[in-house]
Amino acid sequence: MRVQRYLNWLVIAIVLPTLSFATPMINFTLANNSEYTFMNVYISDSDSEDWGNDRLGSKLLNPGEEISFLISAGTYDLKIVDEDGDICTQMGLRLSGDVVLNYSNDEWLNCLFPDEGSSTTTSSSSSSSANLTFYNESGWDIRYIYASSTSSDTWGTDHLGSDILETGSSFSFSLPVGEYDFKFIDEDGDECILEDIQISGSQTVSITREEWLDCLFPDESTSAVHQVTLVNNSGWDITYVYASLSSDTNWGSDHLGSNILADGNRLTLTLPAGNYDFKMIDEDGDECIMSSMPVFSNETYYLSEERWLDCLYGE
Repeated sequence: MRVQRYLNWLVIAIVLPTLSFATPMINFTLANNSEYTFMNVYISDSDSEDWGNDRLGSKLLNPGEEISFLISAGTYDLKIVDEDGDICTQMGLRLSGDVVLNYSNDEWLNCLFPDEGSSTTTSSSSSSSANLTFYNESGWDIRYIYASSTSSDTWGTDHLGSDILETGSSFSFSLPVGEYDFKFIDEDGDECILEDIQISGSQTVSITREEWLDCLFPDESTSAVHQVTLVNNSGWDITYVYASLSSDTNWGSDHLGSNILADGNRLTLTLPAGNYDFKMIDEDGDECIMSSMPVFSNETYYLSEERWLDCLYGE
């Protein structure tokens, strides 16, 4: 039965045409709200060795003006040259949707003189920016960090760029003093949003597991977590295990990583309370999906051979 299933999929794989998907296009907007005129703008793929052509051409981006560029979603390096010949460079900007990058006077000076607090202008500008350090102790890798002025209606660019804030590590960046909303997205695509956070000086913030779960699920009493144990008595080794809230639209990351849930072994997952879908893939590539499984207490699921085959081939 399993051999026939494999052959059927092999035939399908041979006859199906190769599909190609176009990279989505996005609008990348630069808003110049500084006191300086921008003379040149370069936007280069981070993998490229040169900056390419000036995107402004014969135009200028004067104070109070903005300009948009239609580009493919991806990771870019940005270089802007102002009227004084000073250069602001931002590397590894990960752009996956329409983005507005705003430069106030403080933000522009901080980009020009990140290590000097823009001492070439006034001593007050060094005290107008704050260094933020986030320690990730949540248990999940954080893939995106956005910080937007509370008065803004866009999130701007991802501060992590091509980096990942892995659990157990830290990440620092600077912001002008002010009131901000923050958005964090973890490896499973779950979002934590903190609003109306006053930044008045350099700060260090530790994100614990309890704080992370409370931020993700503030209205569901899900700060409690439970253990789900999968006992593999199926007769096949399981090579991938995914656990996703039933309300989510993606599976997230594989909980086994480089490990294998061999026949006769067990795997224990620690999950926030909720209803979950589980997807398991065995050594033959066959998939078993268990939907809408309640996780409101510690649970153990025994995957017998009969249950496994019924999950794979049951009607």
